[in-house]
Amino acid sequence: MNQFEITVTAEAFGQTPSDSDTATVTGNMVATLGVEFDPATQEVTSVDELEFTGGTIHLSDVSLTLNFGFLLGRVDVTGSGVSGTLDTPDPPGAVTGGEFNTAEHLVILNEGQFHAAGTGLIGGLFDPITIVLSEQPIEATSEMTGRLDVSLHEVVGEVATYDALLRLPVDFDEEIYNQDGVVVTLAVAGTLEAAGQFSRPVPLPAEVVARRVFYNHSSFDGNDPTASAQDDEAIAPDKEALLPGQTATFANYTSYRGGINGIMVDVENLPPGTGPDADDFEFHVGNDNAPGAWASVAVQPTVTVRRGAGAGGSDRLTLIWPDNAIQKQWLQVTVLANDDTGLSQPDVSYFGNAIGESGNSTTDAKVNAYDMLAARDNQRTFLDPAPIELHYDYDRDARVDATDMLIARNNGTHFLNALQLITVPPAKAAAGVNDEAQITDDERASSSLVIRVSGFLNGLHEFDRSSEQNRRSGRDDPARQAVDRLLGTWGHD
Repeated sequence: MNQFEITVTAEAFGQTPSDSDTATVTGNMVATLGVEFDPATQEVTSVDELEFTGGTIHLSDVSLTLNFGFLLGRVDVTGSGVSGTLDTPDPPGAVTGGEFNTAEHLVILNEGQFHAAGTGLIGGLFDPITIVLSEQPIEATSEMTGRLDVSLHEVVGEVATYDALLRLPVDFDEEIYNQDGVVVTLAVAGTLEAAGQFSRPVPLPAEVVARRVFYNHSSFDGNDPTASAQDDEAIAPDKEALLPGQTATFANYTSYRGGINGIMVDVENLPPGTGPDADDFEFHVGNDNAPGAWASVAVQPTVTVRRGAGAGGSDRLTLIWPDNAIQKQWLQVTVLANDDTGLSQPDVSYFGNAIGESGNSTTDAKVNAYDMLAARDNQRTFLDPAPIELHYDYDRDARVDATDMLIARNNGTHFLNALQLITVPPAKAAAGVNDEAQITDDERASSSLVIRVSGFLNGLHEFDRSSEQNRRSGRDDPARQAVDRLLGTWGHD
């Protein structure tokens, strides 16, 4: 490995003498690799591109003798200071199954010289010949199969390190002199091998860190039906999402007159870009313990992304429906696992709504006279406004008055149509008839990220992360960053 057999052949006086010597090759190369990684394990899933972009290879000096016989004498040929590089003239070069066609890459010898001087009769007939490679470079390709292997070495903290091994066979011959009836051909054959490592930051998986219901289009957000930062003031502090495997309580549903018209999902490590839209969610509604059979929501929400506005500096996704588009039932919210969300698994949660229900019972969510009387007995005015969590302010106008009493009276329910205190199955079972879609999303979440590594083989390299497959939204993944050094060395036996 890392040796070239240098053969010089001359055609003159009806003879074709040749001789060979071995040159050891050392140096370094800079290349760009197209590598795909599994974001869950950081293992390499494929290597599909190779482009040589720089570096230098050095050949040790060689000495050869061309014997033309006793009468003519001989020609002594030396190669000194020969060096060059590799190039990919039509990038990128393809790699398939770890193999590549060496014909896509050039070997260029453009420094040093070959010198030939004769002794005996031939020395008197011809002046010495010097081929200066900077003036007459040799550029050649070989039709052979090379090998490029990249594998995970280790993951330490937030950095993954990879081993790379390149084998490049070389076999070509080039005419380097043709004058006065003398033709000289240079042949080069051997295999270059380079091994090294490169590192990249491990992309942190996205994670849902908070789920909130808020009273959109209420006095607490300025009665604004659209998304804004003011919606944070309308978050119900006493409500939380019902999660898979749990049984519902009053903490999981609202009594708001507008139904469920505002949900917030806070996501940590949300991928860069414009962010998810409604197609990155699934919404189903129902009122029993089998959410897998629930109907899809007829009206899709608007989705607004506010970077850094969520819990702990996470990114906040605000989902808004028209007033009363979802009411008196449970809403299942599934954040899909895909390139837009960055989640490795879908996130499923539930919120319910029972208009005019004051939470007077821990065993049911019926709306009846108790809820109307509760509003009557807990009135608030502008002099003593109702806080957002006061149960009896059913229209969330910071007042408790006759309007709230009428809301409870006009939305009465009984055991047949009241909101049920459901128990939802664990996440996997909760998918029900939607299993196929969720499996698809899981598969999509495991699709590889694509990383371009520049500076392979002992050069300073920089690489960037991008989604080589076009995302559904057509947006490019702009996670292009990081610089590292790959210590690839030529010269191994």
